Amino acid sequence: MGEQDVLKDIRSIMERSTRFHALSGESGIWVGVLALLFSVYRAYRWGLKVDSADGAAEVVLLLILSVTAGYLWAKKRAMAVKQSLWSASSKAMIKALAVPLLVGGFLVISFMSLDLYGLVVPMFLIFYGLGLYAASTYTFKELQSVGILFLLLGMVSFWVPEYGVVFFGLGFGLLHIGYGFIIKSTYGG
Repeated sequence: MGEQDVLKDIRSIMERSTRFHALSGESGIWVGVLALLFSVYRAYRWGLKVDSADGAAEVVLLLILSVTAGYLWAKKRAMAVKQSLWSASSKAMIKALAVPLLVGGFLVISFMSLDLYGLVVPMFLIFYGLGLYAASTYTFKELQSVGILFLLLGMVSFWVPEYGVVFFGLGFGLLHIGYGFIIKSTYGG
């Protein structure tokens, strides 16, 4: 084994110890499918514009299902890649993701209490994008690009609030599905 091979092995060990590789592409795909189904349901039931709290209970259910699916698939993937689900890198990733999500959640609830429903989807997309961008430091590098796409989608959605449900579906549906397939094909999970 040459010097380059030893350095490559050391670099690989260091990366595994500082990055959380148990994110599951399968969970991204299923979360995206659920978000698309919700978007279609929401559009059919109340239209494309988000101008009321109609569908808020369904969004909370979608969030619970998404977090649960993400956790269960991450747990399965962690066992497959022989990585602890609650390692220092997973905790750092969760902290990086949580701060923007909590701030965004506070703003979404505040905007809803002020009847500013047109700002809900852009805020969801932007703060989720910020969270993904921050979390990418501790996991797959592709997550950074996905975070940027969420940010861009959120910024564009400010200009066309009458299509809020479409942007929700594009972001939480199609971007999750695309990211899921990339992770699944690149990293095998």
